[in-house]
Amino acid sequence: MGRSLGSLVCARLTRPMPSRSSGLAWLVHSCAASLAFLALSCAATRPPPSAVSAEARVVSAAAVPSSVDVPAPPGEDGAAVPISTSDAVWGSRRALVSLVVFGDFECPYTGKILKTVQVLEAKYGPADLRVVWKNQPLPFHPQARPVAEAAAAVLMLGQNDAFWRFWEQALTHQTELTAAAAESWASAAGVDLASYRRLVEAHAGQAKVDADVALADRLRVTGTPTFFVNGVALLGAQPVESFTKVIDEEIAKAKGRLLSGVAPDALYVDVARANWKEPTDDTDSGADEKEDSTTVWSVPLGNAPVRGGAAALVTIVEFSDFQCPYCKLVEPTLKKIREMYGDKVRIVWRDEPLPFHPQAMPAAELAREARAEKGDAGFWAAHDAIFDSQPKLADDDLASVARVLGLNAARVKRAIADRRYEAQIKADVDLSAAVGASGTPHFFINGRRLVGAQPLKRFEEVIDEEVRHAEGLLAKGTARKALYDTMMKAAVTTAAHPPK
Repeated sequence: MGRSLGSLVCARLTRPMPSRSSGLAWLVHSCAASLAFLALSCAATRPPPSAVSAEARVVSAAAVPSSVDVPAPPGEDGAAVPISTSDAVWGSRRALVSLVVFGDFECPYTGKILKTVQVLEAKYGPADLRVVWKNQPLPFHPQARPVAEAAAAVLMLGQNDAFWRFWEQALTHQTELTAAAAESWASAAGVDLASYRRLVEAHAGQAKVDADVALADRLRVTGTPTFFVNGVALLGAQPVESFTKVIDEEIAKAKGRLLSGVAPDALYVDVARANWKEPTDDTDSGADEKEDSTTVWSVPLGNAPVRGGAAALVTIVEFSDFQCPYCKLVEPTLKKIREMYGDKVRIVWRDEPLPFHPQAMPAAELAREARAEKGDAGFWAAHDAIFDSQPKLADDDLASVARVLGLNAARVKRAIADRRYEAQIKADVDLSAAVGASGTPHFFINGRRLVGAQPLKRFEEVIDEEVRHAEGLLAKGTARKALYDTMMKAAVTTAAHPPK
């Protein structure tokens, strides 16, 4: 879909982004999935528990080496995407295709790959497909690293069988990533709990997680889940069909390499080296060469909350979700923009609560109630407080936000329960569909699209161009308060939202 690794965006699962049918998928961050993918059922089972007794697998914390990044067998460590003997692996080392996954146990999009991986395992089997897990706990997911270290401890004690059982439980219960839950999953996986506790308390898994993160940095992997299929990058929680297309192609290639004389034990490093494309400096820039940022879209303002004056030269319409971590991530950038440009820029809020964020709608209702009680100033105060509270957005957390803001507690509670502002929020969602804003955060800068938690520099480039454009219109006699409407007259529109 042409999204660079530096662009972070929560993608709407129920509606694909228009006119982005090739290239990289949404990440993290930028992680995409389709309804067909969501409809998949669990079609594969994990291998049975190892016959080795728990006592025979016990490893004391003192016995854990300072680094668990043990060199892989000959050939594996020479691949562009190396596979180590310290990695959790499903399938044969001689498999025709190796699927290396960089994931985050707290990332909702990583959670979506569980059924996909199981379907792929059932379809291809361990002789054709090997699945390898590597950790990439993202900094805004506080439970991701502790669970990753716990999983590493399980792998040390129970090897692959135990790890994949733990992995499945962790991804199935992402809202319950507590130390107690991890311990229960470790116990169910068959590892000795006393040894597990010693390893966790000693942070024995830290070296393994650090090694995975360092590798992700070297490969410029900035979002989860990220896959490498025999070295071919595939980003995001894509549907099964996206994987099978690449895997089938790689199986054919691998068979050809074997026929040409490549040894089975050297197959992975051979095909992965051939497939590898070194990331360029542009990968981390946050820019997307294929993204159309020149088309001007007609995005009506309606009665949306506004931060800034009507005489601003540049209007930024933001489609956002209060529970999306990337919407929170971009907030400091937007604050810096307001500081830099002052009254030249105004920001307009449009709600786009994504269906897999259960507290996004209640948070949006709270912000709308704050606006009803205290105007736009009240809305933006609620906006800031909600993002400050994220990821703590449970009902009690929202009630606490309301109290701090001095809102009418009873009215807020009723607004959330009755979905008092659902029609307004739904109108925003409908508008997002009309203009193709299928993920959050999603921006239109004087109608020009900019997707994701992009770096400040990328915003500046578009804003500066639009300031010059607006100044040109002023020089021709356009009134400042009529600038946005004037720009929208020539903008691309839709049947649902014609320009007024």
